[in-house]
Amino acid sequence: MSNRKRPVIQRIKTLHRWISLFFTVIAVELVVDTAINGTASDSLSLAALVSLVLLLLTGIWLIVHHYTSTSRAKRRRAARAAAPRVAVELD
Repeated sequence: MSNRKRPVIQRIKTLHRWISLFFTVIAVELVVDTAINGTASDSLSLAALVSLVLLLLTGIWLIVHHYTSTSRAKRRRAARAAAPRVAVELD
């Protein structure tokens, strides 16, 4: 499936997964750097902070999208159930 045909939500999910992987690697590097040098480098700390903020934003987007799409689907189902059904006679 080409990237242009993928829905936005799929792209956000993929981005969220890659950012979480990047954050995990940076967090491990921070722990190792701190254990070796006694202090963490500023660039690693900044990279961890930026990736954490991006994780927060994409996570909020995913949660909001899930609950809004779920409530829309419930409203559609309720509207379909409440709609009068017309009997059609076939000859």
